[in-house]
Amino acid sequence: MTRKDLYAKHRDREIAYSKAYYELHKEEIKEKRKEQQQIYRDNNRERIRERSREYSRAYKEAYREKIAEKNNQKYTCECGGRYSHKNKYIHLRSKKHIKFTENK
Repeated sequence: MTRKDLYAKHRDREIAYSKAYYELHKEEIKEKRKEQQQIYRDNNRERIRERSREYSRAYKEAYREKIAEKNNQKYTCECGGRYSHKNKYIHLRSKKHIKFTENK
């Protein structure tokens, strides 16, 4: 048996052992990971928040034109009303739209 064969056999055995161990202790591992993530979030709350803000700012700057274009895109509703993308929710709650959908 060559060195490569021994290595492959040993690697396969290690993989099988790892899978079996994970299956036996799956719930414990998941619970421990959850606890560790919560501890990390608690200890690094400000850092995570700042990173999120930076990402949001960078995204808005990079896609400013695209976002503005989408928000100002005009739609015509089946009730006869016109609204922009950013005002869709307001339109769906309007008296005109509600009245139309009730009579439909």
